[in-house]
Amino acid sequence: MSGSAESPATDRRRRERYVAMAWPSVARFAVARWMGRGYAIDSPRWSFLSPGNLLALATVPLGAGLYLAKFLPFVCRRYVLTDVRVGIAHGLGRRLVESVAHDAYDAIDVEILPGQAWYDAGDLVFRSEGKETLRLAAVASAGMFRRTIWETRQSHCQLQPLLDASPAAA
Repeated sequence: MSGSAESPATDRRRRERYVAMAWPSVARFAVARWMGRGYAIDSPRWSFLSPGNLLALATVPLGAGLYLAKFLPFVCRRYVLTDVRVGIAHGLGRRLVESVAHDAYDAIDVEILPGQAWYDAGDLVFRSEGKETLRLAAVASAGMFRRTIWETRQSHCQLQPLLDASPAAA
């Protein structure tokens, strides 16, 4: 037999596969959340000329600038779901700056900050025994991404003992 002995952690990392990726909403920025609170102002008398719609029309250039700013290399952030962990990737690279393994949390809460509801966004908060382990800020369609993460976690937690016990893992 030739070859070097690799640690199980190295072997597991090689098998890690991307499941999904999400970009944060512009609601990640404080000014966008402020705008979202204003956009939500509705008027029962005027359907189209509500204060929220007029504010949205007036702030189109600012909104477009915020949307484009989230793709700048020094601002860019993505939320990555793999079959082993959930993490945050900064910049244009694939390296995860912060992450949490699927077996290191037991709950995922969706917290909707003021102004995020208009964007259909929310913060995903990963908790282990009540303590926050990771926060994904302003995830677009947070409920759907939470469900995808939770289903991936369940699959991982059910299959991992079987993979560890298989002869190929030895």
